[in-house]
Amino acid sequence: MSKVTAQFDQNGNPLVGIGKTVMISKRRAVINEASSDPSRTVPYEVSVPSVGKFFVSNWGDDNDYPGMLYDDYIMKSTVLRAAIDTKAEVLIGQGVYPVILSDYDSKGNEILSISKDIESRKLCKSRNIFRYLDAAAHSTFSSGMVYVELIMDVAHEKITGLDVKKSRDCRLTKMNDKGVIEYCIISGKWPTLPADGEYVAIPVLDSYDPIGDLRTRTVKSKSYILPIRLYEDNFYYYSVPPWDTARQSGWLDLVINVPTFLKNMFSNQMTLKYHIQIPYAYWDKKYPQNQYKDAKARMDLIQADMDDIETYLTGTSNAMKTLFTHFEVNASGKAEEQWKIETLDDKFKNEMYLPHSAAGNSEILFSMKINPSQMGAGMPGGPYSGNAGSGSDIREAFLINVAMCWPDRQRILDPIKIMHEFNGYDPETEYRFRDTILTTLDTGGGTQKILS
Repeated sequence: MSKVTAQFDQNGNPLVGIGKTVMISKRRAVINEASSDPSRTVPYEVSVPSVGKFFVSNWGDDNDYPGMLYDDYIMKSTVLRAAIDTKAEVLIGQGVYPVILSDYDSKGNEILSISKDIESRKLCKSRNIFRYLDAAAHSTFSSGMVYVELIMDVAHEKITGLDVKKSRDCRLTKMNDKGVIEYCIISGKWPTLPADGEYVAIPVLDSYDPIGDLRTRTVKSKSYILPIRLYEDNFYYYSVPPWDTARQSGWLDLVINVPTFLKNMFSNQMTLKYHIQIPYAYWDKKYPQNQYKDAKARMDLIQADMDDIETYLTGTSNAMKTLFTHFEVNASGKAEEQWKIETLDDKFKNEMYLPHSAAGNSEILFSMKINPSQMGAGMPGGPYSGNAGSGSDIREAFLINVAMCWPDRQRILDPIKIMHEFNGYDPETEYRFRDTILTTLDTGGGTQKILS
C-alpha cells in the first residue's frame, strides 16, 4: 500500500500528496429551524408519579439522579472514582471492634478494652458486617444516600442481617399528611416507572426512633428500610454527595472533557511534518509524457517516487539523514527544477490544558475534603510537576482525613447499634473503628494501631 496519497490531473501530473495521515473535512447539515418539533421539548414535571397505589418522590429532574452521577461522572473521572474509594476505605479503616469504655485518663482520652460479649464479637467478625460497611461507605460518598435494609427473623424478634440496596434502584414515597415517608420503592426499572410486579415496596423506619418504631408496629414486615442521609437543611427526601458542588460548578465536566478533547485532537489533527515542493519540470524531465502510452503508467512511477521520499524523511531510523537534490540555474540566474522542503511547525501544544485539568482535580478533592497531597496531586490548582508533597504532608493529610471521618462513621454505625440494642446484646458494649496510623521512624515503627 502506498505511503503517500496523491491527486493527479488528467495528464498524470501530481497536484498534491499527503503522507502518514489523512485530513478529512466534513460539513454539518443545515437544520431547518422552522421545522423543529416543539412537542419534543420536555416541560418541567409538576405531576407526582405513581407506582401502583404509591406516590413517588422524583430523585432529580429526570428521576435518574444516582444513575446520572454514576454513568456520567464517577465512571469517567479517575480522580473522582479514586477519591470516593479513598474516603470509603479511610472511613472503614480496619473494621469495627466491640469495646467496653471503662474510664477516661487525665487528658480525657477513653480507656477502652475489648468486650467479652460473644454476640457482639460474632457480629463484628461476620461477613455480613464487612459487606455492609463496604457498601454503606461507598454509597455515602457516591450518591449521598444509604438505603439500609434491616432483615427480620420470622418471629420479628431479631434483626438477622443488614443489606445495602443500590441507590439507583431506590425511590422514596411522598410524605403522608403527618410528614412521614412510609415506603421505599425498589426496582431495577428506574428512572422508568415500574409496572405491577416490577417493584417491591418496603416500609421505611422512623429515623428519630427506629427501635421504638420496630417494637410498636402492628403490621409486621419481613424487612425495613432505614435511609441514611448526609445532613442537608434544604432536602426532605434525598441528600447529595459532597462532590456534587464540583459537578454543578462545572469543574467535573472540565476534568472529564480535557482527556476526551486531547484524544480527539490526537486522532483528528493534521500532523504533517514536511511540505515538499517539487516543480513540474522535474517530473517532465524524469518521466516525459510522450514516453508513456497512458497517464496511469506515469502516475504509478511518480507515486512510487513520492513513497520513497516519504520513507526517507520519516521514521526514527531516518533521523538526521541528508537528502541531496540538484537544480539548474538559467541565464537570468533563476533556479530551475529546484526542490523546496519546508518543516511545518506544530501549533498544537497539549500541555496548555494540563494546568486546567490539575485545578479541576484539586477542586474535586476539595469538595471531598481530601488534601491533594494525600493523593499525590501536590499544590492545589497547580500542574503535576514535582509538587507531590513531603512524607510529613501526606501523613498529616491522612491523619486529618481519619479525624474528620467521625460523623460519617456514626452514621453508618447507626444500623449496627440498632441491631445490637434490638437483639438484646450486652448494653455495656460499644463499637469503635480500628485505624492504622502512619508514624515517623523515630517512634520505633512505621504504623500504629488505634481504636477511635
